[in-house]
Amino acid sequence: MFLSIYLSFYVAIASLAGVGISTPMHDSHINYTTVTGYFLQDEASTNTSTFSFIDTNFGLINRTYATDVTYDPNGQKTQWQRFENQVFKLNRESGRKVQYKLIFMGRHGEGYHNAAESYYGTPAWNCYWSLVDGNGTVRWDDAQVTPEGVKQALAVNAFWASELKIQKVPPPRSYYT
Repeated sequence: MFLSIYLSFYVAIASLAGVGISTPMHDSHINYTTVTGYFLQDEASTNTSTFSFIDTNFGLINRTYATDVTYDPNGQKTQWQRFENQVFKLNRESGRKVQYKLIFMGRHGEGYHNAAESYYGTPAWNCYWSLVDGNGTVRWDDAQVTPEGVKQALAVNAFWASELKIQKVPPPRSYYT
């Protein structure tokens, strides 16, 4: 499946460099580090060629958290609600320069360029076909999705709607393209 969602739980550590009284401007950077133990995508045992985020609750590992004892003592919350509470706790207890973030990264469904690579083979695609705009029948210079890609996108849309409603996945607060 060409359409994929990459999901990672990151800790973002903002560091300041060059801090000094005589320095009028401060250089800064953000260091993102994956926090393992929360998503199947981070597990070495996960086969990335067959992994389906749709079949695995976006890959969120079904586990307990130390916060479950007080947040969900009767086991009524969804895995996502409990995970969101865990992230809230981590942020509350972290230092001023540390933030925990959940990042959803999506990729388009099957495009004509993907179909062309499958048709011509990766070596021919890499050496020639990827360097041209199309083959005289189909153009792939503007990553248009195939009918299969549209079908994939609709399936993911339905999955998102279901997860938001049933699993109570926290909706993204920011979107970037």
